[in-house]
Amino acid sequence: MTFANTGVNHTTKKGLESVQEEMGKLSLSLPVLPTSFNEHLVTLAPGEVRKDTISLSLPVHQQTLHDLFYFAGEGARGTQVLRLISEEKLSDSESGSPAQVVPHRVRGRIKLEEGALVKFVLVRTLSYPSPTEVDLELDLEPKAQIDLCLLNLGVGDDQMHIRTNLEREAEVRIKSLYLGVDSDHLDYNYEMNLYGQQSKAELKARGVLMDEAEKIFRDTIDFKSGSHGSVGDEEELVTLLSPKAKNISVPLLLCREDDVQGNHAASIGRLDDRLLFYLMSRGLPLGQAREFLLMAQAQEVLDEVKAVDPDLEAALKDLLRERLHEASATSPADAL
Repeated sequence: MTFANTGVNHTTKKGLESVQEEMGKLSLSLPVLPTSFNEHLVTLAPGEVRKDTISLSLPVHQQTLHDLFYFAGEGARGTQVLRLISEEKLSDSESGSPAQVVPHRVRGRIKLEEGALVKFVLVRTLSYPSPTEVDLELDLEPKAQIDLCLLNLGVGDDQMHIRTNLEREAEVRIKSLYLGVDSDHLDYNYEMNLYGQQSKAELKARGVLMDEAEKIFRDTIDFKSGSHGSVGDEEELVTLLSPKAKNISVPLLLCREDDVQGNHAASIGRLDDRLLFYLMSRGLPLGQAREFLLMAQAQEVLDEVKAVDPDLEAALKDLLRERLHEASATSPADAL
């Protein structure tokens, strides 16, 4: 099978009208038609083992819509890295004007046939505040498994909607790391639908909110009729580094089956003063003690990236340290 990591620009009126119709159905509406529509296809033949990387460069002034289809045949073993990056920089006159940037959209469909195993890493590291929306739907046939790692360490508004449908003995493990800065609005919605018996769904999220960032996190595990013997766990840990940051966490368990096990938990608050005191008593300055604790919280997610791409994990770790260092330098001590 072949792999196409290319952008196909659709400039016909009919094609653009079709895109506009699709965009109108979603929460993040583009004010005008996207000037770039790109398609990306990854297919793994049954039993094939392969690793692929797609980097989507999102322009400052050009709206884009990216469609991704990822297919793994029976028994395939795949590793996919999807990066949302910026290669441009705003000029001095534009840097303080959010109106100068435009939104971007990524839609994806991931389908795993029976017994396929996939590691999928999505990383957002925009350096300018272009709003982004990511909409992924995952369909897992019996005994298929996917490890989904989602990281937002960029700036600007970010919306993400993940829907996962699990058949018999299928498994999904989602780990999420997000960082909210300035006046960013983060809106995350994860739906895990367990249709088959003995299926498993797990979600672990770690987040840091600074400045006047706002975030809503909805995570739903839905045990459908026929999913007996299935297990679902959802957990979120949010650290607030500013008294002006706002957080809403909405964990939800739905059940139409008796013999299932579901757990959910959400923890929101500041850093533990006792841990900070302990580290400072061992000689660490306050700023370094804060960074140490926050990096420790994020490491579980970063380890997933390291297993796929050690160089990418090192770069993300440096970026996170830089952002946390900036927060330590600008945030008052009593706010943390």
